[in-house]
Amino acid sequence: MSDTATAATSFGVLLIEGGTGCADLATDSLRREGILVTIAAGGTGALLAIVAKAQPQMIIVEVGASVADTMSLCRHLRSVSDAHIAVLTAGHDAQTTIAGFDAGADEVFAEPLQTGEIACRVRTFIGHRHRGSVQRSLGRAPGESDGPRRFGPLTIDADRRQVFVSGRQIDLTRTQFDILATLARNPDRLTTRQELQNAVWGPSWSGSSNNIDVHIGHLRRKLGDDPAHPTLVLNVRGVGYRLPMSH
Repeated sequence: MSDTATAATSFGVLLIEGGTGCADLATDSLRREGILVTIAAGGTGALLAIVAKAQPQMIIVEVGASVADTMSLCRHLRSVSDAHIAVLTAGHDAQTTIAGFDAGADEVFAEPLQTGEIACRVRTFIGHRHRGSVQRSLGRAPGESDGPRRFGPLTIDADRRQVFVSGRQIDLTRTQFDILATLARNPDRLTTRQELQNAVWGPSWSGSSNNIDVHIGHLRRKLGDDPAHPTLVLNVRGVGYRLPMSH
């Protein structure tokens, strides 16, 4: 059995049903690939208790009849869990996608998906995480530390996975931090969308590179960086992103 397959058998996915039927198809696809799936439904309090007990590594939230209620649940989940959160929605609705990222989701699965696509994307995340290639440091070897690094008013503490702007701590999702850490690895040059995608999700990830732009937009908002005149997360249109010079 491959390392990725071994990791999959011990990888926990919590799938929260919203009642649209998408969750059933996703569950079947994941279980056929040997991925452990726990199904849950109910009120916010009960679901948060399940998350606290199960400590899943990924949470898939099916968008229910009320998009607002689903996004409220995502915000609550993000406040108590560092799991990779994916929103599962019926249809490619840009507003729902943006709302999902606003609510703290790391990824959006939009039906209709190709057969096995969810399982493929989850497996990609599992394998990437299992190999340790998701950036949880600023490019240092495991165990090596040189303390927080500064980029203008932006401070990144990789050991504690903390980010500060002018001394004020900023609460970021796992994906937002990983994007920032990837940019910090090469502060003197632009990092392309493809490089960011490969570093955060892995080279075989099948999602749109536009997700990078959406995540950057939300990252800037949290950092207080004006998207019209950014000073923290800089970009060259159509090329990529970089941070201010470090010191």
